[in-house]
Amino acid sequence: MDKALQTMINNMPEKTGKKLEEWLKILHKENLEKHSMAVSFLKTEYGLTHGFANTIVTLSKEKNESSEDLVVNQYIGKESLTPIYNLLISTIVKLGSDVIITPKKAV
Repeated sequence: MDKALQTMINNMPEKTGKKLEEWLKILHKENLEKHSMAVSFLKTEYGLTHGFANTIVTLSKEKNESSEDLVVNQYIGKESLTPIYNLLISTIVKLGSDVIITPKKAV
């Protein structure tokens, strides 16, 4: 984890009144689909700065979605593009073990 991000997480209780885990529970209850809506919610309802609100929302998305979920969601409504993704992944994997792809599985 980036040092600046870790510092922000460590400072969160003092600066916002809640730990990251508490903020994640609040966002989970609200179930806001869009990043911008969740950031606005935290800023408006709790008076958070944009930096803290954006960080909390970003981290909530990372904890809620695996890499495979992100790929699957990326192609919802665009299923005809999935074979292109699969071909790219299979080609990239052949470049060598020093190339890391997450997820490695094609959808």
